[in-house]
Amino acid sequence: MNLHKYLFLIGCILLSTGCFSQVKTMKDADRKALNYANEARISMSSGQVDKAIEYLKMAIEIEPNFIDAWNTLANFYFYRSDLTNAATAFEKTIALDPKYDYSAYITLGVIYLNQEKFDQATETIDKLMAFEDITAKQKLTGTQIKQNCDFAKDAMMHPVPFDVKNLGAAMNTKNAEYFPALTADDEYLYFTKRDYITGHPQEDIWYSRTDKKGGWLPAQRVSENVNSEDYNEGAHTISPTGKYLIFTKCESPGGYGSCDLFISKRDGDDWGVPQNLGPNINTSAFESQASISGDGKTLYFVRAVSKDNTQIFYSTLEEKIGFSVAKPLSDIINTPYREQRPFIHPDNNTLYFLSDGHPGMGGDDIFVSHRQADGSWGLPMNLGYPINTSSDESGLFISLDGQTAYFASDRKGGLGMDDLYSFNLYEAARPGVVTYVKGTVKDIDSKLPLKADIQLFDVATGEKITTMSSDIKNGSFLITLPVGKDYMYNVSKDGYLFYSENFSLESKEGNQPYLLDVQLSKIKEGISIVLKNIFFETNKADLKPASKTELNKLVDLLTKNITLKIEIGGHTDNVGADADNLKLSDARAKAVMAYLIANGISADRLTAKGYGETLPIADNATPEGRAQNRRTEFKVTSK
Repeated sequence: MNLHKYLFLIGCILLSTGCFSQVKTMKDADRKALNYANEARISMSSGQVDKAIEYLKMAIEIEPNFIDAWNTLANFYFYRSDLTNAATAFEKTIALDPKYDYSAYITLGVIYLNQEKFDQATETIDKLMAFEDITAKQKLTGTQIKQNCDFAKDAMMHPVPFDVKNLGAAMNTKNAEYFPALTADDEYLYFTKRDYITGHPQEDIWYSRTDKKGGWLPAQRVSENVNSEDYNEGAHTISPTGKYLIFTKCESPGGYGSCDLFISKRDGDDWGVPQNLGPNINTSAFESQASISGDGKTLYFVRAVSKDNTQIFYSTLEEKIGFSVAKPLSDIINTPYREQRPFIHPDNNTLYFLSDGHPGMGGDDIFVSHRQADGSWGLPMNLGYPINTSSDESGLFISLDGQTAYFASDRKGGLGMDDLYSFNLYEAARPGVVTYVKGTVKDIDSKLPLKADIQLFDVATGEKITTMSSDIKNGSFLITLPVGKDYMYNVSKDGYLFYSENFSLESKEGNQPYLLDVQLSKIKEGISIVLKNIFFETNKADLKPASKTELNKLVDLLTKNITLKIEIGGHTDNVGADADNLKLSDARAKAVMAYLIANGISADRLTAKGYGETLPIADNATPEGRAQNRRTEFKVTSK
């Protein structure tokens, strides 16, 4: 629980009021008691909390009804998280003068809520609400505490499944580890670690790799390009592909505010020099705790909008301008209090976050919200007890399959301060089913890996889902995708013919990745490529709209290679009359040629020919074989 949220101006609490004659204040208390009270204020201002408390206790021993000392003592105990003694001191303050300080009711209600004394908390707030001169903020906070009491009582009567597992000594140490972030293939886990090597707290980003046996290899620091000796780096996220690291750096030269968001791209074994995400994301305020959507198009993060209020903002990636000017999420998510640590699952429809503004157990609780059909966010659901408790919780990171949640905690039994843990997330709190496509790009002849551009599209809508590049060292790439759809992609590189394919995730399970092996051919005379994403109406030469993506890729290839000449070949299976198949294949080849000419390709660079059923590439005896034989190809006739 964020206990200090309700603590207002401790150093200014020694106020005077004389409602009852027996009550003593700073105006009329015994001089020796006054001296002790002043010594307490001086000690507190220098950070000596325990010494300040002892002075106040001595003042109260002299003046048992010294209300200023009682109220200040209560707040000092509360500041030190000594809730039992704080409650006693607040109760005494209220007993001496019920109207002395209305914030005493608020803080006492918070203490009772934290101690799971829900009835006492409610009674205390009801007493506050009976006063007609309380402020709107006090009324709002009081209402929130009562709502939390109601929620917490019910939640503790209906606990959710929760069985935590410490991730072990490969990552956890005597120091603090937090902000876990996992790649989509579960191979790498990145986290923030605080140590004291330089004599003062230093935050850096570390990572561990799976040992393929259910455990983790010893953690290592991320590249020196990311971590530095002079600044703290952390509060990060890793893109599901493992290609982009977005993190927080504070007090960095040339920054926009106290803490800014930076991005670094991995290519090969190392991370590139981080770039500030710029003024559309970073401002003079505090920005931190980023999360990137599975398609890489939306960034969520936290921004401080006032002293007591942080909100979740989002920004969309635009092709020409980069990330757009960030906007806050709606008040369905954001409250007048604190929303923190957003995590958008790769399904792009499930958002987890921390909040102390929605009804909960009383502190920073974890909530989940699902995107609605109209694009808006649904009413947040508290993940329940004992995932959430009266203490402040840590934000979650959810695995791609939606079953495993990762978080940090300082719970008993750990290896040090905050440790990294995991648990099986119960079904009702899980995101949508997502899988990943993983593959490599190589030269078809040399088998050497290639860095190539990859574009992925939704077959049904033709919408481009993402653009990325394969790794420069090993040619690998990874893309996260919701199941239940059909997709098409193309892979291209200068000097090579592009490669295209389509695949279906209609019946794929979330734990079954789709693996691809892409081999690119250099442009040379006589080589041919099947255009696998050219679609025609049944038994017709009419191009379907979904063909446009592939056709435009062919236009682009011919535009970039102005001397290239090709033959477009149409092919069918053996169903039907030979003459009809020949006629249909010829018409389809000419339809593709017509599209290319209409889009600026000179006709003298193109020929079209129908081959009918004469050149099968698979067995016509099976439906799958016949589908492969119904194809459109292009062949390089001149380079």
